[in-house]
Amino acid sequence: MARGDSARVPSGTDTRFLLLVMAVLASSIGAFYFAYASIPAKADVMGTTAPCVQSYNREIENVPTSLWFQTNVTGPALGRATACMQPAYQDRTAWISSGIAVECLIAVLLYLLHPWLIIRRRRLRPLATAEAADLIRDLDALAHGMGLHRAPVWMVDPYVGTAGAQAFGLPWRYRVSLDAGLIMRYGVDPPVAQAVVLHELAHIRNRDVGRTYLTIAVWRTFLTVPLTLLIALTVHPGLLSTPTRWEPQRSAERWLIDGGNAVAILALGIVVYLARNGILRTRELYADALAARQPSGQALRAVVGSLPWPPPSTPTWLKRAARVGTHPPPATRLATMDDPTRLARVSPWEFAGVGFTASLATQNFDTLSVALSRSANLASVLGALPAGLLIAGYLALTVWRAVTADPRHRPGRRAWLGALAAMTAGVAAAIPLTLFASIATGPNYLSPAVLGSAMLVLLLGMTALTAWLFSAMTAAAGSGTGARGRRAVSGVAVVTGAALFTIWHWAFYTGSISAATWGAIESPGADIGWYAAVAKATGVVYLPLLYLAQNPLLIPALGSLWLVPFVMVGRRGPRQDEPGIPTGRNPFGRAMLVGSVAALAALLVSTVLPFLAKRLLPESVRLEGDVPAQLITDSGTFNVVQINVHAALFVLAAAVAVAVVTAGSSRLRPALAALTVSTVALIGACGWYLVSTVSSCIDLTGEFGCAVPPIRPHVLGGYVHNQLLRGIIVAVPAVLIGLAVRRRRRRPATAEGPLGRATAVAAGLVAVALAAAAVATASLNISLWLPQPVPAAVANSSDPQKCVVGTWQEEEWANPVPVPQLGTVVFQTSGGRATYGDGVVTYDFTGRRYLPATVNGRRVERAKTGSVTQRYSADYSVIHEYLEPDSQATGLTTTTVHGFDQLVEPNGNFNDVYAYTCLGDTMRQFGLGFDVTYTRVA
Repeated sequence: MARGDSARVPSGTDTRFLLLVMAVLASSIGAFYFAYASIPAKADVMGTTAPCVQSYNREIENVPTSLWFQTNVTGPALGRATACMQPAYQDRTAWISSGIAVECLIAVLLYLLHPWLIIRRRRLRPLATAEAADLIRDLDALAHGMGLHRAPVWMVDPYVGTAGAQAFGLPWRYRVSLDAGLIMRYGVDPPVAQAVVLHELAHIRNRDVGRTYLTIAVWRTFLTVPLTLLIALTVHPGLLSTPTRWEPQRSAERWLIDGGNAVAILALGIVVYLARNGILRTRELYADALAARQPSGQALRAVVGSLPWPPPSTPTWLKRAARVGTHPPPATRLATMDDPTRLARVSPWEFAGVGFTASLATQNFDTLSVALSRSANLASVLGALPAGLLIAGYLALTVWRAVTADPRHRPGRRAWLGALAAMTAGVAAAIPLTLFASIATGPNYLSPAVLGSAMLVLLLGMTALTAWLFSAMTAAAGSGTGARGRRAVSGVAVVTGAALFTIWHWAFYTGSISAATWGAIESPGADIGWYAAVAKATGVVYLPLLYLAQNPLLIPALGSLWLVPFVMVGRRGPRQDEPGIPTGRNPFGRAMLVGSVAALAALLVSTVLPFLAKRLLPESVRLEGDVPAQLITDSGTFNVVQINVHAALFVLAAAVAVAVVTAGSSRLRPALAALTVSTVALIGACGWYLVSTVSSCIDLTGEFGCAVPPIRPHVLGGYVHNQLLRGIIVAVPAVLIGLAVRRRRRRPATAEGPLGRATAVAAGLVAVALAAAAVATASLNISLWLPQPVPAAVANSSDPQKCVVGTWQEEEWANPVPVPQLGTVVFQTSGGRATYGDGVVTYDFTGRRYLPATVNGRRVERAKTGSVTQRYSADYSVIHEYLEPDSQATGLTTTTVHGFDQLVEPNGNFNDVYAYTCLGDTMRQFGLGFDVTYTRVA
């Protein structure tokens, strides 16, 4: 597209209108929230949630942050708390929603009535007299020349002598009013008069008339309802309860308590005001750019150049702020007529406003979403979804405008990074002003570590999404797919960006954004330095990744990052719009080839490692634990370490492959990186079954026989999810490394080669495999976000810590025990006693009985004598046991296989933590792999 051609530049009023609506909704929720809280009866309703919160805090006190405890203790406790509070939240949501519904109704009525109000206020008359027939014919010709299929209704303002005009009306009947002075000038200086009319017709052609008057309606509704309500409640807190009794002291106290909330809503009001003015200014620039391309464009320049600045109607005290008013300066308008690509430039202030509004809106929407679902996870997603759509949609439309304005112009990286940093700063600035911050006690998310980590992750995520948008939008511009291609790219960006933002929001406000822990390592092998280092490095657990990996949208979203550009390139074939650039190999085929080679190299290394492990590690290490059902886990047994090492190898392979592909490509690098990672992830997930088979054939973990492990679709799909997610994360720095290598080597740009049949088939297989993985894990992943059955109450006494004290005898339970050469053997165990005193617990094994078990045709027996004494502490939901210097252990544990192979070990003390419930004479203890019930005997 040539510079100066604005016809294909999407309107910037769309994004600003979204910002306006989001800011108005967020401020309205806040205002109605205060109104609800000021009604005594409603305050009593919300008071019923306090016991629910207290019970939840008591249940999760000192609960570990490991995956098992989050799933089995914290999650159910949160579900109970949410179910307990939901009636109150539903009442509040219904009240706030009713207020917003009334507000929306007022805005719609103001919009529908604006033509009647303008005509009545200005006493306009139709321009339909016989004397004006020639004029009407000329005006209709201008409308058709502007590209309008239907000319507007022409009206005249007989009481105004200026030479102005105004477009207004509803989509099915637009109108243009002409000042009496303009009609008189039409006969004296037709080009100037036509330029003014063309400017108004450009508003209709750009379809911004509806947005303009809807913007004005929304602004007036904002002033009338939420802002007025907020001011009234701040001045008179008892307005809705005791309207005839005003207490100035109470007003001052209310301001001290809720002043931060009021400041937040007033700040949103400023955003609303600036967004409204931004829409009105932007529409003028777009109309100027379009009208300037008409034959009378030079006359329009003369008209705009003669306008005074600041406008004479501007008050003296506002003249310095005229640039943020409803009309742009004449100099800006003239510059835009000469270079319409200025419309696509980014504004850091506008980006900051989007971030600020999205941040406040997220928490204000959360006050409504908690009433929509008993699933805390789903409620968090629903609350953050509007803000995620705003941010992702804003980025998509802004990049669309920038690329469409000049597809060959490379984006100014500093300008865009500065704008994204401003958006991140806007998000951070709004956090202390959210409704959640005002009611939370000691919010963890405001700590420097959590806040800094969250903002860094958000900035990196938005930067990566913006880079992909530029790459894919540029491909769409040269693909011949037109607006359909750009809409597809925007849709993928919005879905992906919104999904990632919702997870980010959950992780940030729960404090999990900085919850990263090194991999665990069990006592067998913990004293082997290199093995312990490998276990910790490859087993790093980052809690947000667990939820992101279990997002059902993960594979469709990340798969679309390469599939949409692939389809666009495949439809058009080689680029023909840039002659002189040599045609190279098709980059998609090369990406899959490089990814496959890297993955097969990683698979070869992973297949050799079992032989090294058998040679270097003792049996006591290798025979500990079972094969996990997921690639990310917080257990530290050998099988877990092995699968984590396998996953780490393929993550490294993905990083190397992405760097090689990026260094050899001049276009579509983000899409190629996504395809490369997808290829590596699929081979890595399937390759684990080969590695597992080799391990069993060489008797690495004590499993007799050589057999392929059972292939369960949901487990294999889970492997793909986790491998894909890890690969995408390392792909970001790998792309940067590849770019640095390419610049250093100064490789020339090449155009994409033709898309061969083999490449198409291979890409189709990758897409089908990803879809199969998504389907296989869909039900499991969706269940994480849907409400789950939660017990009505925890089976606990009012003081479970005291309930624990006493002597207990264990009932029969399944006791998993690691046995050399056999792996984990499950014994039915009973008869043992546990005596809990004042901070000290003693386990007496004298009466414990193990029923014999059979594994691979071998009879296994177990006996235990003596006792173990150590310290403990009991919270509401968990018991911690500690290995201290004064801990004591006596007796032996004897394991017999087939009546003659004996393993005799002395009893030992240990550190442990497990969940429990205690009610009357029954206590249940449960943890990872065990669940035992005790009966009180003393």
